[in-house]
Amino acid sequence: MLKHLKTAFLMLILAAASAALGGLAATWFKADTETFIAGDYSLQRSVTGQDVVLIGTSWCGYCKQTREFLAQRGVEFADLDLENSKQAYDWVESLNAPGVPVLLIGNRQIRGFRPEAIEEALSAWAARPAASAG
Repeated sequence: MLKHLKTAFLMLILAAASAALGGLAATWFKADTETFIAGDYSLQRSVTGQDVVLIGTSWCGYCKQTREFLAQRGVEFADLDLENSKQAYDWVESLNAPGVPVLLIGNRQIRGFRPEAIEEALSAWAARPAASAG
């Protein structure tokens, strides 16, 4: 009887641990697949004087791809190198961004080079009502 209780208890612990790990895995997967993080990035727009703000480094391949992607579309943007700008570094820290590039367009933060997300954010920003422009 005691042996059966121990087995049942261990199975219960294993089931609970599996459920917890499954929940964490779902959270990690969702975070990795989110196309953008909504937020108020008006400070960055105000300080840089640009509606689109790219924070990256000079040596980052994805940052280069993002720059080229924006340039090909004629998008004016603030290009901040976090290794040469304390403010850019502080912004990346405050946004809890794990790496670069970090692209801010309107109320969207896009992490990494995600062309579809960038196109969508640019379209949404261009289509915003005139009253909220600026």
